[in-house]
Amino acid sequence: EQVPDKYRNFLMEKEVNTEKLMALGNQAESDGDVEKAIHYYKLAADAGNTDGLASIGLLYQYGTGVEQSYNLAIEWYQKIVDAGDVDGWYLLGTVYEDMEDYTKSVYCYEKQIEEGGNCKYTAFYGLAKAYRFGLGKEEDFPKALDYYQRAAGNGEIAAMVDLGQLYYDGNGVKQDYIIANYWFEKAANSYNGNYLAFGHLGEAYHYGLGKEVNYDKAKEYYEKSLQIIKLCKFASTDIAYLTFYLNYSVFLHDTMKNTEESIKYSKACLYAALKDTEDIVDNSQKDIVLLCQMLKDNISLWKTEANDDNDNNSINNINDINNKNNGDNDS
Repeated sequence: EQVPDKYRNFLMEKEVNTEKLMALGNQAESDGDVEKAIHYYKLAADAGNTDGLASIGLLYQYGTGVEQSYNLAIEWYQKIVDAGDVDGWYLLGTVYEDMEDYTKSVYCYEKQIEEGGNCKYTAFYGLAKAYRFGLGKEEDFPKALDYYQRAAGNGEIAAMVDLGQLYYDGNGVKQDYIIANYWFEKAANSYNGNYLAFGHLGEAYHYGLGKEVNYDKAKEYYEKSLQIIKLCKFASTDIAYLTFYLNYSVFLHDTMKNTEESIKYSKACLYAALKDTEDIVDNSQKDIVLLCQMLKDNISLWKTEANDDNDNNSINNINDINNKNNGDNDS
């Protein structure tokens, strides 16, 4: 759909504040009026602001208020590249990665790095994952680590969190909580924070992992993580999400002596996850089931009542899912 001529004439005749048009589009999108949002994004794009093209592409890539269409997302992102904005290469890389066309995603990330632009180091993060997991590249952990460090060192928050996680787990590197906390703190102190980083720092102060035990600090960081979680929509079966709620509920019970709140958060997390767990068919299912079981065991331990039918039903659900998973593995 083309922008009507009357708007084109208006844009040509007057100096248009494209940032204001983008703000109006963002507000309409937040209000759930995607049609109006696209209207403003197109006006901004027609006035030369490629962020308008990107915003429309993102709507189609993630199916926000429109039917998801990777092909339409690609069309809008390609327009960014055609307009001379090299950051379109990174966006093209992300949609090809979502499509699991890793050869094309790697090509786009490498083009982004070659051309420069604002997304250069975000593209380094994309290549770090490619080399780490063998997605469009042969697995090469040293090279992946190098790209993670380049991306993180230049402000890429997701790379900071992944680097911290590598050192936290000792995955491919020597376990080092001090280095892990360094990257988690960098991510936590970024412009909008990161719930994983805050959660890990809460654990660090809670359990003394590279930090002196400090329950006040642990509470502060756990609650910052919780604030972000409440504002955003996370998959109820996300392993990091489940792990956070497990640790936070233990902290509430064992340290803050708040049994009621610990049970409340555990139940909310557990029951939401159980609704979606049966649809999980990848290798993460066992980890998800284990985390659900741990939440369930804690609820049972903490409850003052002798029995709770809802909880008993939940444990049956967990066992059913676990049995199904084992059966799939046997077949």
